[in-house]
Amino acid sequence: MRVLYVLHQFFPKFHSGTEQFVLALARAGRARGDDVRVVALDPDFEDRTPVGATKLTWAGVPVTILSFDKNIANWTLREYDAPDLEGPFAAILDEFDPEVAHVFHLRLFGLDRLFDLAARSIPIAVHVMDFWFVCPNFLLLDRSGKNCDGPPDGGLGCIDCTTPALAQRLRAAGAFDGLRAIEGEVAKHESGDRQRALGTLQRADAMRQALKRAQRVYAPSHTVADRLVANGHDASSIVHAPYGVDRSRFGEAFERRPGPITIGFLGTFAPHKGVDVLVEGFRRLEDPDVRLAVHGRFGDYRDFDERLKQLAGDDERIQFVGPFGREELGSVLQGLDIVVVPSRWRENTPFVCLEARIAGIRLLVSDLPGMTEAVPVQRGRAFRAGDPDSLTKSLEVLIDDVRQHGPRLESDTTIPSIEEQYEQFRRDYVAIASRP
Repeated sequence: MRVLYVLHQFFPKFHSGTEQFVLALARAGRARGDDVRVVALDPDFEDRTPVGATKLTWAGVPVTILSFDKNIANWTLREYDAPDLEGPFAAILDEFDPEVAHVFHLRLFGLDRLFDLAARSIPIAVHVMDFWFVCPNFLLLDRSGKNCDGPPDGGLGCIDCTTPALAQRLRAAGAFDGLRAIEGEVAKHESGDRQRALGTLQRADAMRQALKRAQRVYAPSHTVADRLVANGHDASSIVHAPYGVDRSRFGEAFERRPGPITIGFLGTFAPHKGVDVLVEGFRRLEDPDVRLAVHGRFGDYRDFDERLKQLAGDDERIQFVGPFGREELGSVLQGLDIVVVPSRWRENTPFVCLEARIAGIRLLVSDLPGMTEAVPVQRGRAFRAGDPDSLTKSLEVLIDDVRQHGPRLESDTTIPSIEEQYEQFRRDYVAIASRP
């Protein structure tokens, strides 16, 4: 079967959870004998490579990386509408002629790709990896850091949230409230405050209309499915499909390496990930015999990096141990007793929660739906999101549990393997491809 995977970014430059999941699925499909290929963008705005396509093979998977013109006139519109990529994408479809397309993210790639596929009667499955189909910043967090339920005030609230200077200028000109009354005017790929405002205002409806083109919409969590439905997306095509995990990466993870009780963070150093809450809460532990291993990369958020370093201070129990490669997961997990996911946003089933469960490691997560949904009661605890004191108290309970009952729980066998997940999707591929 010829299957095209489509997403906003991919290896070798980008390797977050979405990219790793897509790579694992693609490899599972190819191992099964299907011709699974990946097409992705290069959204590196410091790389001004001329518009074009670069072909490569990554971990045995054929990949095409599209570069694009990064001189964008209307960013709010171009973030989800990309007519400039119609030709390059058509060339890929002409060459490969996929029997089905599985789309994982379209930020900067454009909702138009769904219409391109539908125009050729290529069946479409869409995987909702975060809240991008509802929220312009994909986190459903407003500027104050509070969780948002979807575009407020018909989308006008998104202008205030994502482009406050633009909203201020429009109000000063007496043009803000008038945006609501506009009918029939379509945002253009042109500069100017009005066009940028329209790009945001028309986003929610564009998302709803585009997602209707998919025969399957996979929601890894009930949390993300609920947000889609609450914001007007059709519930009939949404399928709850909890993530599968590539078990080939675990290696020695199931046996605890000798050492002091160690709490781990594995992820991005970003404000919405809440690692500062973890560092601050850990500092309040009056326990000299525990350690905090913070796995991640400095450099993405410079001011936040400095805050983390200041919070850690001279506490020798805290180590910033850097990022790790996908093949090192087993070694990293082998050295941990508790994994903390302190995010300020709802998340959409963090992969690290599933990995910890498979390895039998206890979890501590923020008490927000996307995370609590991913942690069965017997697998860990939740603390009040953003509250270091609550985190400290919950850590104390888990540390005591480790000391009393040992470093490992039984491995969670309820999580599907990546091969099992590919088989699930393949059955759907066949079903939607066989429709008249």
